[in-house]
Order: sequence, then C-alpha cells, then structure tokens
Amino acid sequence: MKKDETLLEYFLAIHRLLDLAYPASKGRLKDRIGQDAFIKGLVDQDFRSKVIAQNTTTLQEAYAAACRIREEDRSPVFESRLVTREKRKRQR
Repeated sequence: MKKDETLLEYFLAIHRLLDLAYPASKGRLKDRIGQDAFIKGLVDQDFRSKVIAQNTTTLQEAYAAACRIREEDRSPVFESRLVTREKRKRQR
C-alpha cells in the first residue's frame, strides 16, 4: 500500500491485479490470495495485526475489517474509551 493511497484505492488495485492474474478463477483460492496480498501490503504493523485478528477469509472481508478498524481509530468515542482504560490501569 502506498503512503498516499486510500484503503479503497488499495483494495481496488489488489482486486484488479487478481483479475489480471486469474481471469478465469472465481473460487476461494482467488479470494484467499487477495486477502493475503491485501493484509501483507498494509504498511502499519499495528494496523495489520488488528486486521489479522479479525480472522477474515476473503479480500472483501479484509477490506471491510480494515475500514472498520480505521474508523474506530479515528473515532473520538473510541479514543476516549482508550484514554479511560489507560487511566484505570494507572490508578491500580
């Protein structure tokens, strides 16, 4: 994944490359190869680990999980939960 590339652009690029490499294939193998390529190409290791933890089996599922995780990371509600959790840990 390029630095300035969005998740959607990255997903579409992987999808396009899969179609070029496996034009006649439509099975699980193609989905699995796409999912593996998508995850391996995620540059941020923490982000990649979070996507892996979702146990996806297809390219589409990996993309959807990545979008959810990215949104959670940007959400002020989610961020405030993390801050609260860290404060509780420090108080113990």
